Amino acid sequence: MSEQNSDKAKDKPKSPRQEFMSECMSQKISEGSKPTEAMVKCSIEWKEAKENVGEEESKLFLVSTENCPGCKEAKEYFKDDIEKGKIRVVTIDDDKGWDIIKKLRVMSVPMLVVEKPNGKYCKITPDGEEECPIDEEKK
Repeated sequence: MSEQNSDKAKDKPKSPRQEFMSECMSQKISEGSKPTEAMVKCSIEWKEAKENVGEEESKLFLVSTENCPGCKEAKEYFKDDIEKGKIRVVTIDDDKGWDIIKKLRVMSVPMLVVEKPNGKYCKITPDGEEECPIDEEKK
């Protein structure tokens, strides 16, 4: 990133979600969570807060495979959230998983993905940001 672009990023005000994620992740990391764990927990907390004020629901998916050691760890770590339906586990063997993998060009797993109310998928980065592909129609 050029120095000029970096300055523009500093001047750009953070969205409410970015501010929440920044504060939440700092707190979780200071409490001993790994960055990826903190990011997922904070994403869930953000989603729950938005549901409580009546905004449209986004869905969280953990993209995984059966043989992936990191996926097994992620599934165990988020076991409660998975059991409560806050995170849905999908693999390349099911239609939803394959759809996410194709649209986001997933190259490694596990990966946390949010499906927006408009059906668009976005990756959740380790810093809690959503990374959404550019719509083909808008190119």
